[in-house]
Amino acid sequence: MKTVSDWDEIKQYIKNNYASDARIVSTIHALGDMVPAIAFDTAPHLLEDVELALFQPHFAVAENGAAWLTDNIMGDRALPFIAQHIALVIDKRTLLY
Repeated sequence: MKTVSDWDEIKQYIKNNYASDARIVSTIHALGDMVPAIAFDTAPHLLEDVELALFQPHFAVAENGAAWLTDNIMGDRALPFIAQHIALVIDKRTLLY
């Protein structure tokens, strides 16, 4: 877990920790200028080379580490299983204790 103060800090973390040619996908609009939009109407096997998938869940639970992700956030249900790494960007205001 890493605490950040803004979207630019997240972008810098990605730049510092992932190769420039790594395939990174996200459904988070705030990262749209760094992470290109992906069409999720294609076959899930086309996601096989995803290095990092970033999601922003509706909310998360501190006690057990659970996060609530619906289809509109995931884009494709296969993506969390196919991606090499997954990052959840959780707003403190949506963290339940």
